[in-house]
Amino acid sequence: MNICHRFLLVIIVSILQLGNAQSFENSSPIALDLEKLCDKAMFGKLNLSYVKKLPSTSVSYLFDCAITIVVHMPDEDPKSIQIQNLNKRKIEIADALLSLGIDTGYKDETGSNLLISVIVSYIPEKWKIKFIKILVSKGCSIKENNKYGKSAFELAKNRNEIKIIEALTGKLAEAPL
Repeated sequence: MNICHRFLLVIIVSILQLGNAQSFENSSPIALDLEKLCDKAMFGKLNLSYVKKLPSTSVSYLFDCAITIVVHMPDEDPKSIQIQNLNKRKIEIADALLSLGIDTGYKDETGSNLLISVIVSYIPEKWKIKFIKILVSKGCSIKENNKYGKSAFELAKNRNEIKIIEALTGKLAEAPL
């Protein structure tokens, strides 16, 4: 092996080691890219140990990601056990993120707060009600409008979601979480 080959080998080994040092699994929570964490939350693969020290705004963002619908391929059955397990895991992640602390003023790119995100999500109604009750108790506004002029209350009313309206207005407040 001549000197050029050795030099090239040293460069390749250095790059490989640098890539391993920057791997996602070994990174600290502060250095992690929120977009990667969002993708993991969307697909039910978020490791909650990464998010415990993140600021509440980041936790709110990840909660929003966890309740976001994942579009399935046309050949996938939405009622398959795999899809149901994914959705169950996403709900567990969202529930755990709420317990870590959220920013009640958080808004996504459409100006929607977390209540609006929950209402328009495709999670089961019983989980929507639970999340809404928690968010309202933490101070999320039911009347704050998004960029399209719609509030959480208006959206629930337009969708004729009676139990959601009751959760928003506190009429379900006595029901256990």
